[in-house]
Amino acid sequence: MEVMARKTAASDRLVPIKRSNSSKCPSVGGSDTAAADRKREAPAPVLPEGGVAADVEMDVGKQGKKATTAARPPVGLKRDENGQPKVLQQLETVDADEQYGSQERALCEFLKLHPMLSLRVPHSNPYLSPVSHASAPRRESTSHTTMQLVANLVDKASIPTRTLEIVPKSHDDSMLRPANVAIGERACVLAERCICVWMARWRYGPETNMAFVGAEFLLPSEQKTFVETGKLPATHGKCLVCSRYMHTYIYRAARSDPSFRADERIPLQAYGNSMGHAVGEDFPTHTSVVSDADGYRPEAMLFVDETWSDSAAARSSMGTYLWRPVVKFYAPHYRYVITPEDDRPRLVQVGVGMDEEAERRFVQRFREPALATAKPRSAPRDSSTGQPSSVQT
Repeated sequence: MEVMARKTAASDRLVPIKRSNSSKCPSVGGSDTAAADRKREAPAPVLPEGGVAADVEMDVGKQGKKATTAARPPVGLKRDENGQPKVLQQLETVDADEQYGSQERALCEFLKLHPMLSLRVPHSNPYLSPVSHASAPRRESTSHTTMQLVANLVDKASIPTRTLEIVPKSHDDSMLRPANVAIGERACVLAERCICVWMARWRYGPETNMAFVGAEFLLPSEQKTFVETGKLPATHGKCLVCSRYMHTYIYRAARSDPSFRADERIPLQAYGNSMGHAVGEDFPTHTSVVSDADGYRPEAMLFVDETWSDSAAARSSMGTYLWRPVVKFYAPHYRYVITPEDDRPRLVQVGVGMDEEAERRFVQRFREPALATAKPRSAPRDSSTGQPSSVQT
């Protein structure tokens, strides 16, 4: 019995010899045996004890897991009882300003093509059996398909950006007023075509006293130079509201027109009035603080989606829109009020600041405009002479 057990153990350790296909030893009458050798399948991968199969696409096994993308963005950030967002957020999906598109799909295809940090699967994967190189699946990171995907990604990644000055919300609030000519400030270069004028006329009527030409918008560095030396920029600029309007106008024109050229002069209009021309390369001019105490909410910013990055305009200096947050123009974000000190109209921003309590206190410093009263009806006139009729109704 002991001898039989040793023979059985020895036979279990025998490895079948692979039949050679050499032409020097043709098989006579053994066509069935040769056909069986050709149909012989490759050995299954050997797994270590307690191990699991790797996510590798193999010729002899099932295909690896397929990457999935998010179908929609999340609902929004969670806020506490005071309406403030929490410092640490746990979001399982993409942010509200992100979308999965062609770039993410290309990256997923690239990652599925080969495992990262491995030049060749048969040499680097410990879960594959030591089969011959001829029958082993080739998944090289230097293959033609892989390098072509890398080349396509690099071709789409060259987007120039510019360094812009960061402007807090408190500075913007101080510029939403008429110019103080007594100290040397300049009004908006658009004068009577200023958005502050026409927005008030559309709200309160053409004869309203709430219309005013906004002060020329100065960046914090330019404002500091003006206070210290009294010097203004060499180029007469626009007010903050007109500047935001043009930022939004230019971007949406570039986003809706694939043939948009950043170096072309674009005619601008607002409320039926011509506002001159603008060049896309001049925008954006500055960036704003977001999600901070003295900053704006994310929903108040101009939304720039990733699909626009494939256009020619995004490859110019306008590509800065992709990386620098810019406040969009939205008329309901502005409210006309009266300054108690001099009874002059001005604008305040509502519903855009991160610090809602500070925004509410700032708005309460001003008076609401009085409601417009109806004009008295004129006396009827005679149709033939044009004089007031003696018959009153």
